[in-house]
Amino acid sequence: MDKTVLLFERLVKLVELHNSQSGSNLKVLQQEKVKANISIAGGNGRLYVHPNSEGYDVSLSGQSLEHILTPSLVDFFHRSPDGYKQTNANKGFKRQPFWRTDKFKDVEAVCVIYLEAKP
Repeated sequence: MDKTVLLFERLVKLVELHNSQSGSNLKVLQQEKVKANISIAGGNGRLYVHPNSEGYDVSLSGQSLEHILTPSLVDFFHRSPDGYKQTNANKGFKRQPFWRTDKFKDVEAVCVIYLEAKP
């Protein structure tokens, strides 16, 4: 099975389980043009999960979410972000920090951290 399809299905199951247990209304979204652009939305900002050849990138989108969850993900991964999905040297900003992992268990754990985050 295609890695993107498998990732999408696993995230849907994870979010459905969380929603049924917590009464939340979070959703897994997938971009039509670029199927690998998958996010969990409905909370504070979005958590993106992108499959890649080495595993997965998990990234935070939304300034408030970045502020709230970056310290938690630095603690979880024991390192600073591996990079930023959005950068602009002319305007001097780095947004959407991401961490790369080869373990789906890490993706699941980060999803739980996001799902339980309070705005």
